[in-house]
Amino acid sequence: RLWDPQAEERLGHFEDLAGPVAVVRYGEGLAIAEHFKGSVTWFGDTDPVVLASGLPAPTELAVFDDALYVSDRELGQIQIIARNGEPLDQAEIIVDGLEAPEGFVVTETGIVAVEADAARIVCVDANGDRRILATMPGGSPGTPGLTPSQIFNGIAIDADGTLFVTGETERVLYRIKAPW
Repeated sequence: RLWDPQAEERLGHFEDLAGPVAVVRYGEGLAIAEHFKGSVTWFGDTDPVVLASGLPAPTELAVFDDALYVSDRELGQIQIIARNGEPLDQAEIIVDGLEAPEGFVVTETGIVAVEADAARIVCVDANGDRRILATMPGGSPGTPGLTPSQIFNGIAIDADGTLFVTGETERVLYRIKAPW
């Protein structure tokens, strides 16, 4: 359901979603990652458009410079799947070899991701160089038959570059002062 908290009313309703795990505004609609379909679909004023399929565990979505990114927990990748509102014929792998990436943010200089299985936050710059920014307690294993990121490890960045990361097992919010 799409809810307007100020007006306290429902703006929309999406039915038959198969394990929705992430949603972001993209263009004039919403991009929704569905774990059990292994896809990302755009919902707007027209019929839904599949932006990516065949993903074993799509986990998080982000928009940066008119590009739509998705992390896949099983593939260990962050990919660009659409540009300027149009799906790419072939996804662009931006980062590979991550250990169960869940939340991530895209910055001017690269990507910062939460590697759930490795229990760390890693920064990958535009050259592919990696730097561990922090470690955190390990996550809990998922329940078979459900999405692997049952308790999601998210990350956000503010205007000053400070990172905020959720810690699932400790039930805390970590703050990492701008590491740039």
